Order: sequence, then C-alpha cells, then structure tokens
Amino acid sequence: MEVRSERVTVRSSDGEVALRAYPDEPTAAVMVRRGSATVRTAAGSETLDAGEAVLVGADGRITPADRAAREAALGWVDGRFAAVDRPLRDVLPALRRWYDMPVEAATPALLDRRVTLR
Repeated sequence: MEVRSERVTVRSSDGEVALRAYPDEPTAAVMVRRGSATVRTAAGSETLDAGEAVLVGADGRITPADRAAREAALGWVDGRFAAVDRPLRDVLPALRRWYDMPVEAATPALLDRRVTLR
C-alpha cells in the first residue's frame, strides 16, 4: 500500500498507517498502528515500526512526534479530537473540519489564547 500527500509518501506492505496532511497546516503527521512503514519526503526517509509516529515539516524534515503532537494530529484515528497547548487561531480550523460547522472566536483577542481540548 502506498499513500501520498503533497510532502510525504508512506509505503507499507504489512502495516496499518494513519496520515494527516492538510495543505493549510504546517506539518503532516504519520503514525504506524501495526507492522512497519517507510516515510519518504524530499529531505529523506525513515522506517517506522508499530506505535511510532513522526511529523513532517514543510521542508520535508522528519522529526519524532511527542505525545501531545501525536494526540493532536492523529487522535482522529481513535475518534478523538485533541488540541494541546495551541493558540486558538490554530485550533479553530481543526474544530471546523472535525465538526463540519462554523466555529468562530467571539473577539479577535481570544485568538492568541492557548487552549487544550480533549
């Protein structure tokens, strides 16, 4: 199986993988749930085993995803929405996408507030 986005290609012959890659987000996220997978970008490649997750920057750089990043980017796999210590301006687009409804801040000043939602 091969899955491609604008900045990353994920290939696995025996695994189950999750990929989150939206053009309006600064990073893509890849997680291997079962088996293994190879993540390829313009900057290089990395092989991941079950339970591992990485973030892929706009420059193609691959970095390990910490728990908070994994939860926020890939919680959808388990039916969970999460945002961990992020500015509200970054969380609103994800909320709109998740719930398919308009969500706005009451005032522009709120957009800089950091929020955690689960």
